[in-house]
Amino acid sequence: MKMISTRVVYIALSILSVFASRSARADDNYDIGTPTLRDIWVDPAHGTDGPSRGSTRALALKTVRYAWAFLPQNQTLTNTGYRILIAPGSFSPDDVPSQFQSVWGTADFPVIIQASDDSGSVIFPSVDVAVCYYFYMIGIRVTASQSSYVSTFRSCDHLLLRSCQFFASDSTTADTAVYGASIYQCQHTYIERCELARPTGDAVNIFASQYGHIKQSYLHNFGGNGVFLSAGTAYFSIEENTIRYAGGGGIVCSTHDTSNGLDNMVMPWVHYDTYDVKSFNNIIDHTLSAGFSCCGGYNILFAHNTLYQTGLNNSLITLNLARRACSIDKQTCQQRLDSGAWGTVYYDFADSDSAPIPNKNIFIYNNIFSNTADSATASSHFSIAGPVTKIAVNAACPKPAYADDNLEIKGNIIWNGKPDKDLGITASSGCGPNNPSCNQIQLGTDNLINAAEPDFINAASGDFHPTPGSVVFTIAKTFPIPDFSWSGLPPSPQEPIGNTSNSIPFDRDSNRRDLSKPVSGAFIISISSVSTEINTQSEISLLQNYPNPSHGKTTISFNLRDRAPVTLEIYDLLGEKISSLISQTLDKGDHSIDWNMTKLQSGKYFCRLQAGSMTVTKQLTVIK
Repeated sequence: MKMISTRVVYIALSILSVFASRSARADDNYDIGTPTLRDIWVDPAHGTDGPSRGSTRALALKTVRYAWAFLPQNQTLTNTGYRILIAPGSFSPDDVPSQFQSVWGTADFPVIIQASDDSGSVIFPSVDVAVCYYFYMIGIRVTASQSSYVSTFRSCDHLLLRSCQFFASDSTTADTAVYGASIYQCQHTYIERCELARPTGDAVNIFASQYGHIKQSYLHNFGGNGVFLSAGTAYFSIEENTIRYAGGGGIVCSTHDTSNGLDNMVMPWVHYDTYDVKSFNNIIDHTLSAGFSCCGGYNILFAHNTLYQTGLNNSLITLNLARRACSIDKQTCQQRLDSGAWGTVYYDFADSDSAPIPNKNIFIYNNIFSNTADSATASSHFSIAGPVTKIAVNAACPKPAYADDNLEIKGNIIWNGKPDKDLGITASSGCGPNNPSCNQIQLGTDNLINAAEPDFINAASGDFHPTPGSVVFTIAKTFPIPDFSWSGLPPSPQEPIGNTSNSIPFDRDSNRRDLSKPVSGAFIISISSVSTEINTQSEISLLQNYPNPSHGKTTISFNLRDRAPVTLEIYDLLGEKISSLISQTLDKGDHSIDWNMTKLQSGKYFCRLQAGSMTVTKQLTVIK
């Protein structure tokens, strides 16, 4: 036992050193800092609304609606920010503001709505936030059954959603919400370690918004797309998320049939539909539409992601042209066209009247696309549109318009079920023989396409670490990712320069990559490389906990070949035991246990199973 603990500590110190180097990254989690705050306490179970209450937990208010009335509106906060601290409990629609509106915080004096105890212990109905600045929601669970949105945020600046849950009602309910989180014309939006589930549409829908990230979140069981960005959305990173069980696609940068009106967009982002979006280290599995698609994008990176059983109803990757017309206000549309925007003044979004919005600089590098034999895509590997030459005379846009202008697809491992699945490159499609950056010969040369099937530790349980000796480590072709340039945009109106660096220095487990010799997918090593012991005798097996990462309840499953005395224990990174889940003799067969991790700090932990003389350990992740 002492030898095992020593090995845990050795590995733990190595991991801690990686965390230390990683925490210095400029693009890490949003930093709240040390603001000046006035706390207002709310307790739905024991509080009482009144003008002299709210200063302590013992004198808590009863409703968030009453607490919100303490905050000055329509003026910039100058002397203090406000933190509404909420004790566990549920709120009815009458207990919260119908709209959190027009409270203008600053970096030093923000507005925070926060669960005082465990994340998820405070339950709100649907949330509507408009024109709020430096507005942070932390640890709140939002559940909506009779609303168009679980949560919607409009015209906000510096919006932080951290360790929150946004749940629609069950998908079989007719009145379930359409969007999990709808972000409309916001600046600086940060979604971190959140869970979004069960809307009939998109889990996260971002419209005409600039700057931000979506990190380490769990998006699952939704009817639309995981993350959908459109209408001039720019400067976002989408990293280390798990996106699964989608009726639509995984990560979508606008679509061909979009109805984004030019008058609803924000100046000066009125040329392409998305700019400077970087998606990396994500797990995307079980989507009916393409795991990644882009229409009307500029400087879009999709790299080092692992996709499993995606694009079942069409293709693995879809690249097309977006479409743009005018929604309501023709005068505004004409003014924007006069300033150099792309689009038309027509209301008709049909191909014949709307403006086709092209792609430029789409880089798809070093991903894994793996579909088993029974989950091959209905169509080809790729769906890449050819050039559009028939364009309405008064449509402002490039003529012709291309979906494959400087498109680079390299270093990807593609296994699409059936070896005879075709590329999808035809005489009329994109990536034709005259395209120097993407053509049929290049695609076959620079990617590993249906040559060998990637093997994962346990895909059925959501563990997509590649197994030792997998094709990922042997015959895969990978490439260093080149940076973008910020050139080729129309001179007016001029969009601010984005982040042209495409460096991804760490994998999903925080291991440092060798950027000169990258490994495809989200992980650079097998889970066994960070486990303390490996079971090679098949007498016991420990599955990856699910969900992983998790901030609440997780399920740990294992199998015993024979009846044996069993211990199941959790260790922290320093090798200290923090929990004993099982200590008893169990019969052979499958076993599982649910474990509540809400009281743990964010980070990496080890789950150690010992049965008789056999031991196996796996790593698990807690997010807040």
